[in-house]
Amino acid sequence: MNQLQLTAINPEDSSVVPVACNASGMIKVEPPQVVEGAEGPEGPEGPEGPEGPSGEDGKDGKDGDSFVPDPTGVPDGLVLTTASNACFWGPPQGGFVQWSFCWYPGGGTVFPDWDQRANANDGNVNTWRQVSGSLVYFRFPVAMTITRFELRVAKNDSQNVRVDLNNKTDIVTCKADQFTRFSRFTAEEVQSTGYAMFTFTGPSTYISGIKINEVELIDGESFNQMQSFALEHSLRTNSDHWRSLFQDIKA
Repeated sequence: MNQLQLTAINPEDSSVVPVACNASGMIKVEPPQVVEGAEGPEGPEGPEGPEGPSGEDGKDGKDGDSFVPDPTGVPDGLVLTTASNACFWGPPQGGFVQWSFCWYPGGGTVFPDWDQRANANDGNVNTWRQVSGSLVYFRFPVAMTITRFELRVAKNDSQNVRVDLNNKTDIVTCKADQFTRFSRFTAEEVQSTGYAMFTFTGPSTYISGIKINEVELIDGESFNQMQSFALEHSLRTNSDHWRSLFQDIKA
């Protein structure tokens, strides 16, 4: 019988080498020997992928206007703040402020002319601060006890004005150029940053003054008036403390 030998050519040096088989006649194959060499050069950069979908458009202000009110002509020292879902320029919270900085617009109401800012608290019946809209807040800078609450408007003769304070409501008819009392508020304890909410019936209102406990709030007297209100409130709400204090002083 002739014997056959299966051979193969070594690709490295073209030499002829025998090929081994197992008992079933299958060629035995050894795993290739991998010799790691130096890392090759980096290949060229691949093509740029497709552009992704565009994002959603930003939310613009109403009719293309910015949410931020124009700071042109606004007095120095004011900061951007919010009330009733509206942005406006107002005084920073905390610390001493003048009475005229305690007025805040709300619900789309604006103060058209910042130069009129002090007119509502200058003690002059012939000057006023215009309000365009129906809603205005007056925030109390110190804790106080209110036994009498009054408002003076100009031009708006016989306008109904609503005031909300401490979950109470009073509606009165305000006569032009004279103080009108909201008689429901006779013993209201308010805290610092608490507020009274005024709702006006006309499209424009002209505020020319406000009184608390028969004292007209005037910018030039703000510091002394606030201290007096705060002291009176403390005497009313902490009478035992003050009584004890004065007894110790007398002793």
